[in-house]
Amino acid sequence: MIAAFYFVTLGSALALIVMLWLGHARTRRMLADDDLHGESAVATDDFVLEMGPNIFEAEDGALIQRETSAAFARKFREERTALALAWLRRARRSVNAMMRVHSESARSRADLRVSGEIRLALEFLAFHAALGVLYCAVSLQGPFRVAALARYSMSLAGRLKQSAGELAPSPAPQVP
Repeated sequence: MIAAFYFVTLGSALALIVMLWLGHARTRRMLADDDLHGESAVATDDFVLEMGPNIFEAEDGALIQRETSAAFARKFREERTALALAWLRRARRSVNAMMRVHSESARSRADLRVSGEIRLALEFLAFHAALGVLYCAVSLQGPFRVAALARYSMSLAGRLKQSAGELAPSPAPQVP
């Protein structure tokens, strides 16, 4: 009896891994064109963060599901999933670039508060953890079912940007 349970569990885990691998391979093919174009499609960091809510809202998906054929609705979900994953990668790059700038500017500051920097580092880690979970959820479920998690990730990104702005270096005094 235990051996049967072991084999069923092992088979289920193997099937899940194969399904995830196939889904990941399909997603990678869909996103290949996005990687070729780089960051040129996004003008500012603010635009990257503001664009997110529209990608994850379910109203578009519900309308397409109601008004079009099943094949068209499936293609729409696939395209919206690819768009959501591309947005997540760009949001991650945007926050990483902001943290890189903050890190470089913080090196020259003498008045850093350790508590502020620790808070910023924890917010940065929380953002990356939430973004990782969101990326997996979008890959598995599509963007429409994870809108709440997307809003949470965007709020973390906003708080991170605000915290980094508060800790930004003050301008160097002008020497006459």
